Amino acid sequence: MENPENNDSLIADINMTPFVDILLVLLIVFMVTAPALTSSIGVNLPKEKLSQKESRQKLSLAKSLILGLNPKKQVVFQRKTFKMELFFQKFSDLMEGRKFEKVFIQADRKVPYEGVLQLMVFLKNQGFENVGLVFDQK
Repeated sequence: MENPENNDSLIADINMTPFVDILLVLLIVFMVTAPALTSSIGVNLPKEKLSQKESRQKLSLAKSLILGLNPKKQVVFQRKTFKMELFFQKFSDLMEGRKFEKVFIQADRKVPYEGVLQLMVFLKNQGFENVGLVFDQK
């Protein structure tokens, strides 16, 4: 009879417990970090429904107010430059007898966000609900 203690044969089975433990830890780490790696902030952006040609045809610039904003915090209205505070004061005089459906702001890329926001808030307070930003397409 053979004694099981004197058996010199090697056991070729792999111990799976440490391997499974490591995989479970990695799974938990990836599950925790995956939401932090996404670039979305939870906002569903609208899709453009019109092609560029159709959108240009529908855009009537005659009924649109186009304002510029330069890096010196000056508002450009009909090729005239005003300091922002002065533009706010003279706005009702400048708009006298005119009616605009839309407002487009063309801001220089060096203009701080605060300046654009100031102008947009002012226009909203004046009753303009359709305010858009103009950008250069690549």
